Amino acid sequence: MKIASENIPKQGAGIIISVSLAGNGLRDIRGVEGLATAFPDLENLTLEQNNISRPADLDPWSHATKFSKLKALILNGNPIQQIHDYRREVAQRFQSLESLDGSPLTLLDKGTMQFGITPTNTAISTTQELPGKVRQGVWGDGSSEIGVGFLGVFFQLFDSDRHALVQRYYTPTTLFSLSVDTGTPHQPTHHRRGAFSGANQPSSSANMGNYIPQSRNLQRTTHINARTVRLHHGRDQIAQAFINFPRTRHPIDDPAAFVADGFQVQIGNSGGIMVSVHGEFYEVGDRVEIRRSFDRTFLLGPPAPTNPESPCVVVSDLLVLRPWSGRDAWVPEESNVAQGLIQELRRRTGLNERFAGILLQESNGDIEAGVAKFEQAKVTNALKVC
Repeated sequence: MKIASENIPKQGAGIIISVSLAGNGLRDIRGVEGLATAFPDLENLTLEQNNISRPADLDPWSHATKFSKLKALILNGNPIQQIHDYRREVAQRFQSLESLDGSPLTLLDKGTMQFGITPTNTAISTTQELPGKVRQGVWGDGSSEIGVGFLGVFFQLFDSDRHALVQRYYTPTTLFSLSVDTGTPHQPTHHRRGAFSGANQPSSSANMGNYIPQSRNLQRTTHINARTVRLHHGRDQIAQAFINFPRTRHPIDDPAAFVADGFQVQIGNSGGIMVSVHGEFYEVGDRVEIRRSFDRTFLLGPPAPTNPESPCVVVSDLLVLRPWSGRDAWVPEESNVAQGLIQELRRRTGLNERFAGILLQESNGDIEAGVAKFEQAKVTNALKVC
């Protein structure tokens, strides 16, 4: 490095933009650390066929003042390639790097999604207890601000103004499909909330006839033409599909009715957020409301020229509908205190564990109120469905 730097004028150092140190048996870069000083404007560097085994072996070059213009780095033939996520480790050390081992670095490699949000640093435990406990709502770094904000507007508009919803979030290239799952076990009517109140229960949710004509359930829709027609492409087709849906009411004032998760993903050369929602809604009829369960997965992309007033757009929207199947799938596991209340309620009422849990929930965790409600239901014969 000294000989090279002495024989190349300082004003001409920028002429050297590519250097190869291939096949030198290097285990780290301590012996060639001066390369960054001799050629500060280097853009292309190959270290292939050496013995570099750890990202930390490159640390002497990772300072922001060294190789600030490095665009391409080759590490082929080094043990470091066997390390999980080594591309991200290397990319974090060289902020200007655009290509590693001949392949462009993606935003996932660089650890940034450029979605107009500020990532947060969250400590993640390296040990997990298995089987894992059921938890509500897990959001990855940088995804909750956009994702939660989107969901807060989406379901209100879906219930009140679907045309405005499509214009706000959907683009000419958005994809939407509906899949109806009639095979999922569903809750009998008397298992619904309100079973101990004596209130009128809604009709069975097993009848999905209003949605079957649009369903693209690939296990049941096998003809290619049907699959093609039922994949709605762009605003006009999606708006028409939404118009064909019955009126709905999502109980957005009840946090227990939904659970949502989100994380960042790569969409081509830009970032995106995958948002999954599991919950329930009511199909609003003239006389009754039918409760149904749904899963909805959105792929959200950055703002687009077609939607200038929206902080994100819907790239794809997959809706899965089922007869109402309860909330057990996402309800956190009971604490010892809650489980003790359920067992005491069972002892005092003779109910099984499931019905005791429902009664406790309807009584807001007040065991005396639950017992009183049970006794009142017996008097008014409201328990005949049990």
